[in-house]
Amino acid sequence: RSLAGAAGLVEPIVTPRFVPACTDAALTGLAELAAATGTLVQTHCSEGDWEHGHVLERCGVTDTHALDGFGLLRDHTVLAHATHLDDGDRRLIASRGAGVAHCPLSNVYFADRAFSARKALDAGVRVGLGTDVAGGPSASLLAQCGHAVAASQRLVDEGDPSARIDTTAAFWMATAGGAELLGVDAGVIEPGRWFDAVAIRLPDVALDEGTWASRFERLVRLANPGDITAVWVAGRQVV
Repeated sequence: RSLAGAAGLVEPIVTPRFVPACTDAALTGLAELAAATGTLVQTHCSEGDWEHGHVLERCGVTDTHALDGFGLLRDHTVLAHATHLDDGDRRLIASRGAGVAHCPLSNVYFADRAFSARKALDAGVRVGLGTDVAGGPSASLLAQCGHAVAASQRLVDEGDPSARIDTTAAFWMATAGGAELLGVDAGVIEPGRWFDAVAIRLPDVALDEGTWASRFERLVRLANPGDITAVWVAGRQVV
């Protein structure tokens, strides 16, 4: 905790890799550590067929229910990927105040299934957008917004017409959704919240034409890290 400094921008976290990599005693002990120290929990949940099947065979329940049984499904617990959730899993996650780090491009590479962000959001699950650290060629959340829209379209193509999300929903997950999942007073520009923001310059893109929705979509979908001209973190300009 001494690393955080006066501003408190760095927080520790309890992060078991996932159920297959830990003993029952380790998972229970980590849950007790998180409860005793008040730290958040982050772990992988139902990422792929193998992990999903392993937990079902070992614990007799889904990954979500197993984590809950070990005491790891807590308020603001961050579940990475979660591509194999069922309705019962979503209800349980929502009831615990936990949520999902949706890593759409990484899921293409490693999970071989798209996460249904729309089903999760409709069930009251907190959802933030992520990159899976190095699980893709870019750490840009702007790029992940496009991947999130594409992932939802894959689900539509597979027979779920209600799965579609638009750029606005993807951007919400990248900002307010992520902040809500982590319990951070950021993600929205309004009084009382941290001012975390970037300034973007796109001189070759017509941002003064069309509807507000179309202009916003062009900004989010066409901008890349090189277009960011300034960055503020907790109200302090750092770039």
